[in-house]
Amino acid sequence: MKNDHESLLPRPAPLLRCSLGLWAVMSLLWLGWGTAASAEEAPPLRLRLADPFIELRSGPGRSFPVYEVVERGERIEILRRRTDWYEIRASRKRRGWTHRSELEATLEKAGIEPTLRDRVVEKYLKDRFYFGASGGTFDGEGLVTIRGGYMLSEHLALEGTVSNATGLYAGSNLLQANLLLDIHVFGDWRPFFLLGASRFTRVPEVQEVSGGVVIGNRHNLDMANAGLGLQYFLTRGFSLRTEVVQHATLRGNNRSDRFTEWTAGITFFF
Repeated sequence: MKNDHESLLPRPAPLLRCSLGLWAVMSLLWLGWGTAASAEEAPPLRLRLADPFIELRSGPGRSFPVYEVVERGERIEILRRRTDWYEIRASRKRRGWTHRSELEATLEKAGIEPTLRDRVVEKYLKDRFYFGASGGTFDGEGLVTIRGGYMLSEHLALEGTVSNATGLYAGSNLLQANLLLDIHVFGDWRPFFLLGASRFTRVPEVQEVSGGVVIGNRHNLDMANAGLGLQYFLTRGFSLRTEVVQHATLRGNNRSDRFTEWTAGITFFF
């Protein structure tokens, strides 16, 4: 006999739908790699520093330590750009990464106008918003997820996700609202924890029978969820992400039903 909650889950997703979802994720991944690669191919740009000073970090992110400071008037070379971070080479073989906000006067004096994206992101958004897509499973069923979030602080984010798993005759949706806490202790590798709430909705099945159609009952499950994951930052604004989330709900006689979600995908910060 099947468990009670198994009747609420969608039937196995068709191969075509799963393939399309994975194709979309891989296409975004390929575009992200292409953007990073093109940034590294730009020739060095030689300038004289007009800002009071810039801090050189060991990597393209604020989690990397500052180990050198370059002062106004020194000659610098901009070697490459990763979204909002520039790799700089200065005198005495000093080399590191600095944020665009520290180079505004230098770039302006050199006649390099900021793009529309630079103006919006630097002055208003500050890399706080992000968007991502992933594929995975929910209690063994295929799942495609789209997420969006806002960084409340350097380590804390508020995130919402919309997921869909489609069976042969019915579809299921999973909505989540989570708080994410990440730990910047491994450079580009950042583990995180999440805690929140979710709703699982099974779209009614439509079955053809003699004399018409029969529509099944719609089922909603409200759940609490917790999980852990890992992000790897290829650039400041682009990361790979994987996570495991446990969903739990109380149904009758205080019996807890549990569902496991696993996903892997990509995230863009803007």
